[in-house]
Amino acid sequence: MTSVVEYDKLIRDKKAELGRLERDYKQQGNVISGKERTLKKLRENLSDLDGDISRETDELTKRKLEEEHKAITKSMESDIKAIETLKSERARLENEVNVAKADLSLLDSERQVQVGVERAEKYEAEVAAEFEIINNALSELSTKVNAIDKKEYPEAAKAGRILLTSLTEARNEYKAALDAREDAKNAGDNFVKACNAAIKLASPKLEKALGWKDTFKNILKAFANAVIAIARKYDYYEYKQSESLKAVGIFKNNLSLKEPESKDLQDRKEHTPK
Repeated sequence: MTSVVEYDKLIRDKKAELGRLERDYKQQGNVISGKERTLKKLRENLSDLDGDISRETDELTKRKLEEEHKAITKSMESDIKAIETLKSERARLENEVNVAKADLSLLDSERQVQVGVERAEKYEAEVAAEFEIINNALSELSTKVNAIDKKEYPEAAKAGRILLTSLTEARNEYKAALDAREDAKNAGDNFVKACNAAIKLASPKLEKALGWKDTFKNILKAFANAVIAIARKYDYYEYKQSESLKAVGIFKNNLSLKEPESKDLQDRKEHTPK
């Protein structure tokens, strides 16, 4: 997969190539215009000579005029061939300019797609970091639940296991919603509601037997902070998506765009100076 940085270099190189081609194309046009002006002048001179030759009575002078006529005719033929060659070359340059413009447009489009891919990957990495807070809180809760004396506090131990299962299921549903690119705020709200309900159900037995009131507060605080952070990141990246890649829809469909590079793109990279 070509990175945005690599695309930037390809685009810079293509712009430089396009600039050179356009300069050459313009220069060829100027040369052709100059040649055509010269040819026009020669035709005018030739027309004047035709008149002079037809009117001239002195044979020596007439022969000199005819020799001059031949020289001008030869020069004209040479200029006509040169103009034809230049026009052919200019047509080739025009085609190269058009190809370079098309390549540049394609590179710009491909870069925009890659911007979306990298943005989505960055979003996933940042969400994973925030999600680790939730995982750590569940891991700590699991340790505490497993440490409950089942003989001394059988009801609390059972409530703890049920709570841990409920919170883990809520976490899994939340993650599945995020992976599916569902609205992060709604998914987070549903997760927090499910956690609150599970804790409310388990808290009477666990708080009474083990005094876990602060434990529940800390868990809910950790969950809430992670949910808020994830929702903010979702809003930020979704805004960037709609701002620059609305037509492509890359943010919600980034996985489908992680395809092998085309041979054309690979060739461009291979022939681009490092």
